[in-house]
Amino acid sequence: MKRRPIRAAKRVFDAAVETVPGAVVEKVTAATAPLTRYSGRTHAGAAALSSALAVLAQPPRPRNRRDSRYTKEEIATHVNQTSDVVSKWVDAGWLAGADDAGTFGRDAVERATLIAFATRRGASDSELQRAVDEGQLPLMVLEHVIAGEASLTAREVAAKAGVPLDMALDIWRALGMPVGDLDEPAFTRNEVSALRTMGALRAVFTREDLVEAASVVGRAMADVGAASAELFRRRLTARFMESGGSELDVALRLSAVTDLLVPPLGPLLEVVLRRHLMVTARAEAAMQIERSDGASLSERELTVAFADLVGFTTASQRLSALEVSQMAAQLLHCAESVLPRHEARLVKSIGDAVMFTSRDPVACAKASLDLIETAARESDLPPVRAGAAHGPVLRAYADYFGRTVNLAARLCDAAPPGTLLLHAGDATIDDAALSEAGLRVQRRDSMRVKGVDDRVAVLRIRPSGD
Repeated sequence: MKRRPIRAAKRVFDAAVETVPGAVVEKVTAATAPLTRYSGRTHAGAAALSSALAVLAQPPRPRNRRDSRYTKEEIATHVNQTSDVVSKWVDAGWLAGADDAGTFGRDAVERATLIAFATRRGASDSELQRAVDEGQLPLMVLEHVIAGEASLTAREVAAKAGVPLDMALDIWRALGMPVGDLDEPAFTRNEVSALRTMGALRAVFTREDLVEAASVVGRAMADVGAASAELFRRRLTARFMESGGSELDVALRLSAVTDLLVPPLGPLLEVVLRRHLMVTARAEAAMQIERSDGASLSERELTVAFADLVGFTTASQRLSALEVSQMAAQLLHCAESVLPRHEARLVKSIGDAVMFTSRDPVACAKASLDLIETAARESDLPPVRAGAAHGPVLRAYADYFGRTVNLAARLCDAAPPGTLLLHAGDATIDDAALSEAGLRVQRRDSMRVKGVDDRVAVLRIRPSGD
């Protein structure tokens, strides 16, 4: 029984591929939408999503355009509209190219298909007119697929959600959503649900709290959106345009892929949010345990280190979201190749940094400097720096928490490019052990570290040959 939806969808794909692009996207989207909306919850849904994307990702094949002519009635039949509707499109100037006999070429048929698609997605006549005048019809279709049918004004959304209009505007702006005419239908029922949730949170949080949180979410989602658009451009849009496909081919295929991908991404983002909340909650719990009498039962002595990319924030301002993430991934790959050689354990990657542990300060110093040197050989990576601290840590759920971890992170932030700052704690580090590991102390110092009352003893470690 589980294979039937997959086989049915496959038959639709096979039949649709041989037809015109408009039929491909319409049939594929219609056949797979119910399955793919929650694709990760069933094998059939995931298989249907994979098959649909495989079909839609194929660049449109160049077609030999016959010098065929079509009447308004034939166009109406092709796009499943009445002749009166198509006549209105012609009178508005949306379908150009009529000859003296009142017939139209293939371009007009494709334009009518795109307009019909946009109309079914809630586009108004004024939006269509503006998009045609500005040559932005394919873009407008994609916007409607992403946003949904905009039928509510800002005032209506706030009223339906039971939230003051000025608060709604503050939240929308914090999220990065432009707000223009308050009486223009620019919102959907999804915005009502989201705003209603924000209103319910006022039972615990202040309005200022919610606006601050909305700003964080807006910045994060902007990065997600930018990365998604870049992936589309890299893997889909460029290939479609290079294939010589028409605006109908490109717009409908991109719209269909978007329509299939957006719903399954919701559960994915929820899983990621829950995971990050869990990590944060564990860190808070670990701090409470560390202050309690039972801390010694959970603690163990380790050297914890962080290594990050110097100037990552500056680089992120001139690079795309994916290019920035590629740098972080490159540092992670370097760590994965280097750390096992020194019996250091990679714990996790956090943005532009990696966290790892080792059995003692000397071994950790050797691993840290090897990682710094390995990353320096990567021509497209900025310099790497590292900070390490030895002391008691709390281990929970494959992660580590406590003052030692926080101190290591602070030292990493303070380290100059290409340098390791190490706090050895109560561990003894002698010159013979360092020399045997090919290391030396370049400088001994004490420094102020954020979050620590007393000055911290710090060693600046370098390779012996430097």
